[in-house]
Amino acid sequence: MKSKLFIKSSSLTYSIGSIFFLLIIGCSNQELNSNSFSEDTTSIHVISYETPSPSKEGKQVYDTIAHFPKEGEWRKILMIQRIKCDQATKRDKFPCGEWDYSTNTSIFINKNDSTEEQIEINSFVTPYGLRLNLTEDGWEYIWDVTDYAPILKGDQRIEHGNNQELHDLKFVFIKGKPSRNVLKVENIWPYGNYKYEDLALNTVLKSKKLPLLKEGKGFRLKARISGHGHFGPYNCCEWDEKIHSYRFSDESVINWNVWKDCGHNPIHPQGGTWQFDRAGWCPGTAIDTYDFEVVSQVENDSLTVDYQIEMFEENGEKDGNYLMSHQLITYGSANFKNDAAILEIITPNNALRYRRNLNINDGTPTIKVRNNGSQIIKNIQFKYGVKGKNNLKYTWYGSLNFLDEQTITLPQLSIKNLDSSVTFYVVIDAVNNNLDEQHLNNYAESIWDLPSYFPNEIILSIKTNDNNRATENSYIIIDNNNKIIKNRVEFPENTTFSDTLTLNPGIYTWIIKDQKQDGMIRHWWERNSNPDKVGINGEILFKNMVGDTIAAPTYDFADFYSLTFRVK
Repeated sequence: MKSKLFIKSSSLTYSIGSIFFLLIIGCSNQELNSNSFSEDTTSIHVISYETPSPSKEGKQVYDTIAHFPKEGEWRKILMIQRIKCDQATKRDKFPCGEWDYSTNTSIFINKNDSTEEQIEINSFVTPYGLRLNLTEDGWEYIWDVTDYAPILKGDQRIEHGNNQELHDLKFVFIKGKPSRNVLKVENIWPYGNYKYEDLALNTVLKSKKLPLLKEGKGFRLKARISGHGHFGPYNCCEWDEKIHSYRFSDESVINWNVWKDCGHNPIHPQGGTWQFDRAGWCPGTAIDTYDFEVVSQVENDSLTVDYQIEMFEENGEKDGNYLMSHQLITYGSANFKNDAAILEIITPNNALRYRRNLNINDGTPTIKVRNNGSQIIKNIQFKYGVKGKNNLKYTWYGSLNFLDEQTITLPQLSIKNLDSSVTFYVVIDAVNNNLDEQHLNNYAESIWDLPSYFPNEIILSIKTNDNNRATENSYIIIDNNNKIIKNRVEFPENTTFSDTLTLNPGIYTWIIKDQKQDGMIRHWWERNSNPDKVGINGEILFKNMVGDTIAAPTYDFADFYSLTFRVK
């Protein structure tokens, strides 16, 4: 039997921060100057913070008509969601709803029989609202929804979100030729909430033979799955990972594991158990989307696909459930041969999404690119640096097939004589030693907040947990060359200890880790069932030599927390 491993889509989620980051035009093989130009865009504002929070009765969702452009060619379509806490929300008495809830954004298409078909374009789980800080302007998410271009036309009914937070929702249509035209989007099976037992026994989501457009040249299956419920010994299906599969008529199979690492969740701290891994989702994040290119499974202008999941055990877990959407996207041929696209700047970047990344602001640029052209990319030439300060060059060598993505680390920047906040830029100058055919996706920039200055002598004071949890923690300090300056692997139990550090001028990153992904917060969730296991909170303080606090990292950090600083 032929098999194929999964690829989790990273193209759905872009950056959290200014939309300006994604709308910059850069020109290859031209000298950069101080001017930036926004691409020709159309913005459709569907919901604002002034839109009344949905009622506590009925569906409790925003339900409105979106007036999308009736025509146009769009290089990219972005959906921008902002949420914020406010007393105007109607879920409960808190500015942000206390619990985490599954929500989605769906377009409802009128069918010939006067009914509507729901097509989900994104799915999102709200964060726990207590102790939550979404900032005054709200937390911003940006998702690429270009795959849904055929249904984001004209007047369409849209349902979105719920009444946990206030929402602002807009769509940005960026003019230009896409990497390939989207010809059709369709549900394979209806979006819905499915019981694990029914899925495993194949009483639902049975094999389907899908007729394909003759003009279609590319085909993608798009799966969006989240597990819920607390059944069986492992609390299926929220806290239990399972293997999911697509099987095809040629006996090939695509397997993937629906499981999401929540320890790096940038929205923290939250009021609930936000830090622990779950089946496809974390509180305050989108549900993972998995994209699979399946042109090789096409037979005689049709695609036969069957969804399957690993069989349950007779321990009660079969009563868990999954929220699911399964879709088929049909494309035309690639519109470019030689086209590399910058998808995002991971570091340096002060956007909230990236604040859990290591080396977020130490001058090590990390970017993600994708091959949007039909030719294999063997090399990409970059220019990058700080606007108005320097202009460095780097050539990446490798092999990228059509639609493959690659995270690239560029040589480190010098941050001497830089202000506290600067603009970092990167531009693709050439691809395969030739001009890139699509220059509109060759440039990106981000705001870079440089590390704060610490004195050369500092005191690190740490109050540890009790209940034998201190052994879970360790910390390390490294310099700009990744040389270990300090490595403490033993924390004494239920004690406040201090390490005095004397450092030479340079850049340093401090990283604290927790082996069980629960940080140094007390186990408040044990207060009813096991009150003796609640314990105490830890505390972390950086101080100068006279005892003044210069930094106080959170103790509720899940699996790790990092802090970069400079010493003069």
